[in-house]
Amino acid sequence: SRQKLEVKDAKAAQLYFDLNQFRASAVAFATLLNTYPDSQRSAEYKLMSIKSYYRFAELSVEEKKGERYEKVVSESGEFMERFPESAYINEVKQLLNQSQNNLKTLSNESNKTPA
Repeated sequence: SRQKLEVKDAKAAQLYFDLNQFRASAVAFATLLNTYPDSQRSAEYKLMSIKSYYRFAELSVEEKKGERYEKVVSESGEFMERFPESAYINEVKQLLNQSQNNLKTLSNESNKTPA
């Protein structure tokens, strides 16, 4: 019955993602990971949480993008520590690189002085 609950929770988290409710999706996938740490799908849940945080950052107002991309960077680091042999590692690295590039771009834009 625990497996049925996990499947139900995973479907709910995926529904948030599909409905573009990325903050709720990220929290739901993180909760899944905490509730079912021994799940065979743990790496997938962590990946979906990172994807959700990334999409949330992309769609955020300019003032919040920096801190939200930082969250993607920290979550990606946790993923690589916990699942170094995962099949999803390349996708996580790609999201990490994109987030770091976006942070650099945001940093450069904030350092520009208006003429």
